[in-house]
Amino acid sequence: MIRCTLLSLFLLTASSLCADRIKLKSGETIEGTVTSETRDSVAIEVPFSATIMDTRVISKADIETMNRQTKDQRAFIELTKLENPRTALNASGFEKIRLQIETFIQTFPNSAHLADARALLAKIEEREARLAKGEVKVNGEWLSAEEYAAEKYQIEAAVIADEMQRATAEGNPVGAMNLFDELKKSFPHSTAFAGAVETAKTALADLERRLAFEMGNLQTKLAERARTIELTAQADRERVRIAMEAEDARLKRIAEQAAAAGRKFFPISSIDANGLKLMQNAVAEAKRDLAKPDYVALTAKVAAANETIRAVAESNVDAARAALANLESQWAQFEALPRLKAKLAAMEARLTAPQEPTATPAAAPNPESTPTTPASAPAPAKDTIGL
Repeated sequence: MIRCTLLSLFLLTASSLCADRIKLKSGETIEGTVTSETRDSVAIEVPFSATIMDTRVISKADIETMNRQTKDQRAFIELTKLENPRTALNASGFEKIRLQIETFIQTFPNSAHLADARALLAKIEEREARLAKGEVKVNGEWLSAEEYAAEKYQIEAAVIADEMQRATAEGNPVGAMNLFDELKKSFPHSTAFAGAVETAKTALADLERRLAFEMGNLQTKLAERARTIELTAQADRERVRIAMEAEDARLKRIAEQAAAAGRKFFPISSIDANGLKLMQNAVAEAKRDLAKPDYVALTAKVAAANETIRAVAESNVDAARAALANLESQWAQFEALPRLKAKLAAMEARLTAPQEPTATPAAAPNPESTPTTPASAPAPAKDTIGL
């Protein structure tokens, strides 16, 4: 999912977001965050790249001017970094943002950024109000309560699939696979579940690599653990042994709680031989499932569903009719199929509905023509006002 910050909700001037700025006598300007200052020098952290920071120590003798950010400037910049949820089925995501903005307003009532903060708050409150009325936000688009009710199954599946993709990208294959299992259990006939198969394969490959590494080092880790007890002073040995037993019990509970909740995947530990084995079995089972023909066929099914959805959205009756027939033959269980049929039927009904006759403008009277008799005169048009 593409993420955006609150900066996109309100256009801010460049000066309101300036970092600490040092202008050297040489003419060079350095922007960053001053981390320390002594009588003779200033240390400033500057971005070396998108993810790497560098610290420069500058002699005060070389500085012409130095502008430092105030506390409220720093706090306001942190506000603008807050993520504006692109998908929201309830107000929880916006509530957290609202509380942080309100805290800023209460903490810095005299801030130069107070008006900007209130504008941000108004935007958030407007979104909360829309959600309270039953609207939802899906991938940046707002849907009415009626639209959400009609497509709730597909939307909720898409939200889970998006969370799964994010977990995979963030290096959390355990979380990703649990989300995939939730999709498989609750939304098997959604396009999102079908699309999540490839993400599941990526997460499984990552998890399999991690498990192989941990299993390869398991005996070494266990030997180191036993050696720790041997090297511990006799007076502390019992305490260390009890602590290790408590850790073993905790790891066992993690596996038991996951099983009780119906989750096959749980956080792995490098010293939990039983847990690692359980996870290896879960990964092997998931790989076998994903290799089954039913999963392989999902790609074609999703393509057929998307083709039908597109044809219906474009009101292309002939294309929609052909695509719908293809979809029904490939994926009769597709959850949205009845709605697509209903939309196609409505389109066809509009095409076959009798057209209202268009009134013909009366011709100007021709003094040379034969006057029309009352019997042959056309009936006056019906007055439709109020119908």
